[in-house]
Amino acid sequence: MVVAATSDRFDADDDRWLSQVRLLHQDLSREGPLRMQAASGGLGGARGAGPQEVAVVVASGAVSGIVAIITTWLRLGRDRTVRVSWDEPDGNRRTFTVDATNVDNATLRSAIEHGLRTANGDGSSGDSGASGDSGDSGASGDSGDSGASGDSGDSGDSGDSSD
Repeated sequence: MVVAATSDRFDADDDRWLSQVRLLHQDLSREGPLRMQAASGGLGGARGAGPQEVAVVVASGAVSGIVAIITTWLRLGRDRTVRVSWDEPDGNRRTFTVDATNVDNATLRSAIEHGLRTANGDGSSGDSGASGDSGDSGASGDSGDSGASGDSGDSGDSGDSSD
């Protein structure tokens, strides 16, 4: 699962923004190992498209923690956006985009669980007792995106995320 954070307020190289992103990465690292990687692109030209993304290796049982971390971090500033993405077996990258104005724990959890099942190549979710994925998460999105707001051009699907 790849997590990328952006801001409408700060430039990607602004020290104030980078310190906020570091806090998100520190919190996520408590749920699983992180691997820094070059950003694959911004969110519709948003400022703060970010010089880096973080790949999160999601361990079994970590979905609830990741959802809580992302939700809490987003609510700290209305200018924040998080893009969670994963690769489907057909080679298409699926993306779920959420910001402070549309964050929903159930939908975010469903997206992450779907990505985990897809990455694991099985029907298991990454969290025990988690609700299963039966297709759409109920979030609105375009072009098959599974997000509260989908990035156009991405072929997303509602569900989990896993690297």
